[in-house]
Amino acid sequence: MGVLPLSLFGFRLIDYIRAGTPEHILWNCHIANISLAMGLFSGFAPLIRVPVLWLLFGAAPWTYDMVATGQSSPVAVFSHIGGFAVAVWAISRAGMTGTTWLPALTCHLIWQQITRFISRPQANINIAHAPYPGFEDYFTAYWQYWFIQAVLAAVALGLVEWGAGRLFPPPRPWQLSSTNTQISPHDIGIKKEREKR
Repeated sequence: MGVLPLSLFGFRLIDYIRAGTPEHILWNCHIANISLAMGLFSGFAPLIRVPVLWLLFGAAPWTYDMVATGQSSPVAVFSHIGGFAVAVWAISRAGMTGTTWLPALTCHLIWQQITRFISRPQANINIAHAPYPGFEDYFTAYWQYWFIQAVLAAVALGLVEWGAGRLFPPPRPWQLSSTNTQISPHDIGIKKEREKR
């Protein structure tokens, strides 16, 4: 299943290269797709849950941006909807523990700062350089906007994880693949998690 988010990342990268904007592949949603692919390939449950939270949380802002700007493409729509669908499937197997929102927030903030240093200010990828268009008049400095969006992201990630956890709690040991069934790397990752507890 990891091939699908990896393919979504690849198609989107090719789309950006053709458009002359390859740095836009640095947006969180695309990094989430390739991270989810690595998580699914390795079966490492935390590496599944963090990008899943990013993809679930990012669906609403992406939809708003698409409607507000009127800018989209078939590849963009397929990339985001496909990523969302794989995220739901992945979390239905891995389950949500209730402790993923903080690592997801930390990774988001760190990646945002990395993006700030390696991308052009004009692109404003991950809103790392300036407030989202339309919000400039509400803040006298970027750090004020950054702080508010970080707090809101923390709340939103927590709520998304709470909802996902209610729908998809972590599977019990007896719900994992039996000895008569091929055990996936994902199941091995969950078993290793439980052995540490």
